[in-house]
Amino acid sequence: MKKKVFLLILIAFCLLCVCAMSVLYIAEDVHKTTLSSQSGVYEFDSQSIIQDIALGKTDLFSIIPNETDYATPIPNLPPVKFTSSAYLQVIDAFDQRLYEKMANQWEYNSINYSLDCKDVYYGPQEAYFHIVGSLSSDSQFRVDRLLYIYPYRNRVEWEEFRYDTDEFIPTFDYSEVKISAEKALEIAEEYGGEEFRHIENNQCLISLSISGRQQMSYWTVRYIGDGRSYEIHVDKKNGTAQAVGQGDEK
Repeated sequence: MKKKVFLLILIAFCLLCVCAMSVLYIAEDVHKTTLSSQSGVYEFDSQSIIQDIALGKTDLFSIIPNETDYATPIPNLPPVKFTSSAYLQVIDAFDQRLYEKMANQWEYNSINYSLDCKDVYYGPQEAYFHIVGSLSSDSQFRVDRLLYIYPYRNRVEWEEFRYDTDEFIPTFDYSEVKISAEKALEIAEEYGGEEFRHIENNQCLISLSISGRQQMSYWTVRYIGDGRSYEIHVDKKNGTAQAVGQGDEK
C-alpha cells in the first residue's frame, strides 16, 4: 500500500515538473526586444476641441516641452462633461497630429475610465487607452501606445514603445461595443452603485474598464471606497448587468 501511495506521489511530482518546464519553455520561447520608446505631454482646450474637430481644424494640441512642467502638480479643477465618444475623437485627432500611418488599423488592448463618485453626473473625468498597431505588414514589429487623457486638466500624456516581438497581446474590436461608458455607468448605478456611493458619502472612486483579455464581453464597473469595493459587470452589447458583489480593499 505504501509503495502504491509513493508511486502516485512520484507520478504527480513528475507531472508537476513537466508542467513547470513547459511553462518555462513557453515563457522563454517568446521573443521581445524593445526597439525604441518615447513620451510627451500636450495641452488642448477641452471646451472647444470637439467643435474644432468637426470644423476640420488641425492645430489642436500644443506640446509642453519641459519635463518640469510635466511634473508640476495640477490644482483641483472643476469637473467637465466629456463623453466617451469625445475621448475617442481626441485620440483620432491626436493620432493624426503626432504619428505616421500604421500598416493596419489600431486595435484596443484595454480602455479604462475613472472619476470621483461626487462627479458621477459629469461622467468619466480621466481615461487610459492601450492601443496596438504595426509599422509594417510584418506583425512582428509592434507599436504599443499608452494615452492618458485628462479633459479637466486640458492635457494628453502619452508613451510609445516599439517592439520586435512575437508576443501575443489580446485585443478587441471596439465596433462591437454598443454600450458607451456613460450608459454602463448609468446601468451600474441602478444595480447597487448609487447605494454604495451613498453609504460611502461619495468619498469613493469609480472605474470603468474593458479589455481584450479572455475576450471580455462586458464593462467592469468598480466602486472603490474606504476599505471596500463593489463591482458590476455590464454587457458591452446589450447592457444586461450582473452585480458581482462587494470586496475588501487592502
